[in-house]
Parts: sequence; C-alpha cells; structure tokens
Amino acid sequence: MSGYVKWCLAVSGLIATVTFAVSIPVNLLGTSLLRALLAFLFFAVLGLGLRWLFRLLSTDEPEVEEENGDSPAGKHIDWQTPEDQQLIKDVYASPEEESPKTEPFQPLRAPKLKPDQVAEVIRKQSFGSDER
Repeated sequence: MSGYVKWCLAVSGLIATVTFAVSIPVNLLGTSLLRALLAFLFFAVLGLGLRWLFRLLSTDEPEVEEENGDSPAGKHIDWQTPEDQQLIKDVYASPEEESPKTEPFQPLRAPKLKPDQVAEVIRKQSFGSDER
C-alpha cells in the first residue's frame, strides 16, 4: 500500500471518527455507525478518485516496465563531466593569468537624473497613473 493510500485512509478514518462522535449524542447507535461509515467511504473514494484523476491528467504516457518488472529508467548514469580545458584554466587561474576572452568586471552606472525627471518617472510607473 502506498503512502498516499495510507494517508487517505487515515484521514478518512479520522473524519469517520469525528462524524461518529458528533452523531452519537443525538442519534441511535446504528444511525451513527451508518453515518460514520458513509463519511469514511465518501472521503476515501473522493481522495483516491482525485489522485487517480490528477495522475491521469498529469502524465501523457504511462510508465513502461520491462517484462521482468524492472524499469529502464536510471540504468545508465553518466558520472563524467565533459572537460573544457579553457574553463578549468579560468577557474584556477589567478587574476593576472585570466584568459583573453574574459573581460574585467565593470559595474553598471545609472545616469544622473534631475529631481523633476525622477518625479516624472515615478508618476509614469505608479499604479494610479490614469491621466484624466
């Protein structure tokens, strides 16, 4: 039994217990048990049905298993990363030994704006900028 099914049955059991506890003071024992059973069945079927529906909608193709029951997924794992010698040299190089394709870092510089230009930008970008 999968973990989801166990949780679904546990939650349905809890709901059935609460339904029984609320129903027993005002109903006969048979009526309370019937209502608790119906609550359990309703929520169990609802939970499992929604899971089935979501699985049906989320996967386009079903999982294919080989005849012996083993899934082909994960059989081959490539543990080796292809080597890029220039990248490795750049990573371990000191700043003086940088490759020619690497440009020195230069931060962006924003243009200086006058106060009236800043106010105009704020007006245009504000949410209530509907001009009437």
